[in-house]
Amino acid sequence: LYKSGVRSARPKTVKECKMASRAVATVALSTEEQSTATERNGHLTSERTDELLSEQQIRDIVRTWAIVEGSRELEDVGINMFERLFQIAPLAVMLFPKFANVPVEKLKYDENYRSHATSVMQAVQLAVSSIDDLDGLFSTLRDLGTVHTGLGIQDIHFLLVGQSLLAALGAAIGVEDFTPEVQEAWTKFYAIVTEKMKEGLDEANSLRYGNSSGLEDS
Repeated sequence: LYKSGVRSARPKTVKECKMASRAVATVALSTEEQSTATERNGHLTSERTDELLSEQQIRDIVRTWAIVEGSRELEDVGINMFERLFQIAPLAVMLFPKFANVPVEKLKYDENYRSHATSVMQAVQLAVSSIDDLDGLFSTLRDLGTVHTGLGIQDIHFLLVGQSLLAALGAAIGVEDFTPEVQEAWTKFYAIVTEKMKEGLDEANSLRYGNSSGLEDS
C-alpha cells in the first residue's frame, strides 16, 4: 500500500481506526515478513517475567540509557523509533488516531506525533528509573496498558514496536556500547515491560468489550 507508492485512504474517525487495525497485523507485513519478524523477535514474548534481569543486565540497561539521554533529545529517539516502525509496517499508523490522517512526509512536523514520540520515550525513561523496583513498575505498566484499550492492538504490534525500539536505542547508544549482551538485556527488559502492559490491556478490553481484542465483536 504505502510501500507501493499508491496511497490508500486513511481512516478519518476513531471507529474507522479501530476497524482498520483488524487488518494491520496481516497486511502491514507480508506472511513471510511476519514470520521473519516473529522468528527474529520471538523471544520478546517467550521470555517469562519470573526470569528476571540479572544484576549485570540491570547495570547494562541503566548505563546505556544514560548514553541515550546524554547523546540526544528523547523526542528524536522516539521519532526515530516511529520512523522505523512505519517503514516496516506502514499501516501501523492507523493505530494512532491523533495523527493517522497526517501525510507520511509531514508526520515529523505534526505536534501530536512529536508529543507521542516523546511520551513513549518518557515511558521507557520511567521504566528504567524503576528497574530496581519491579513490583512497583509492574503496577504502573498495567495502568499504562489500560490506556491503549479499544485500538485492536495485537501481539504482532508489540513485536514490531520492540524491533523498532531496539533499533532506535542501538542507533542512539552506538555500536561499541550496544553489544550483543546489552541488546539481550534490553530485549528481556522489553519483554517484561510488554507482558505487564498486555495484562492491563487485556483486562481493560475484557471489561469493556467482553474480550481481549479491544474491538467490538461484529
